[in-house]
Amino acid sequence: MLSFDYPWAGLEDHLAAHHNGRLPLFAYGSLLNAASAVRTMPGWRGEECRPANAVGLVRVFNYPLTPDAIERYGPGPTPQHVAALGVRATGLPTDRVNGLVYSLAAEDLKGFRQRETGYRLAEVSITPWGEGASDNSSSKAFALEYLGPDDPQLLPHPEYLVVCRKGAASFGESFRDDFDRTTFLADGRRLIDYLS
Repeated sequence: MLSFDYPWAGLEDHLAAHHNGRLPLFAYGSLLNAASAVRTMPGWRGEECRPANAVGLVRVFNYPLTPDAIERYGPGPTPQHVAALGVRATGLPTDRVNGLVYSLAAEDLKGFRQRETGYRLAEVSITPWGEGASDNSSSKAFALEYLGPDDPQLLPHPEYLVVCRKGAASFGESFRDDFDRTTFLADGRRLIDYLS
């Protein structure tokens, strides 16, 4: 699969040649929340997002928040509560995460790049989300993949988690419940078990 290591050299040229200058993005964390997204990407339109699954991925609280992000969200209750979400490619058709597909405009790439420091952009397979989705067709989009080591001591940053879950809930309770079921902590626990 096609990928771009941070800071994504050559991305704009690829998008101009293949995607009319727009980034087909699979959002799975804080970008599920429109209020969070527009803070760094003013052109973000939540109503243009469509729920989808990315196949062959697992979603994990494994990305240590940057100092800027911790300043924005506030300190966690312990030094371990600093984790944001990343995905890992497994290639297994049984692994999937729900999220949103969005076509990010070129003018928002600068804010997106500043926001998502250190993530690799990796092309992933996308299918429609939902119990009623009978369309088995797949397409491609790019997801933010964190390649650093998983520290099993990391825990979700509470405010970041609230932003993600509120964003997921804006697409319905079943979408939020699916988010909880398909998300893991760095120690291997499911988010749904951590929350209970």
